Amino acid sequence: MNQTVQNESALIGHRRVGGYLHFRRLERAGATLAAAGLTASLTLHLGAAERLNGFDVSNALIPREAILSGGPPRDGIPAIVRPRFDPASRAASFLKDEDLVVSVTVEDETRAYPLRILVWHETVNNVIRGQPLAITYCPLCGTAMVFDRRVGERTLDFGLSGLLYQSDVLMYDRQTESLWSQLAMQSVAGATGGPEVALVAR
Repeated sequence: MNQTVQNESALIGHRRVGGYLHFRRLERAGATLAAAGLTASLTLHLGAAERLNGFDVSNALIPREAILSGGPPRDGIPAIVRPRFDPASRAASFLKDEDLVVSVTVEDETRAYPLRILVWHETVNNVIRGQPLAITYCPLCGTAMVFDRRVGERTLDFGLSGLLYQSDVLMYDRQTESLWSQLAMQSVAGATGGPEVALVAR
């Protein structure tokens, strides 16, 4: 059956983690106080550099200074987790002849993911004929890639980190909160530290 994803049935919630640093009043003066202030300042700066958009990048496999904010916060661009589909016969009601789609076929089933929807969501978590897939699209690079979401014994659910590496989207998985590079096809920071996702199509 040929189907086209139309919209999302549910929003993805996310949580914000805030950190606060409290200083006790120091009674000592002079060089000791100055040194304590310098140490606190350095600790705060280095601690902030270890996390970006709430993600641990202390063990990043890519240069940390090259991981940049794309603007939105984590999940500011909501990945689709429960896509709904229309039959291809109804696609003409909202698609034009010149619209591009990412087409994925597993066995005898084909599904189409219009770029006009992917540009707003960038990642779709879907299952076709029992195969868990991530359909990904980076508007900045114009790259569409489809991955098998199974890594080891886990099936991962992907969201958008709000971060970029070399102008390409960095996804994250909700099971370990590791960062994944679309183009590198692997985890680049976090608990997983290096495993790859299997490329299905691009």
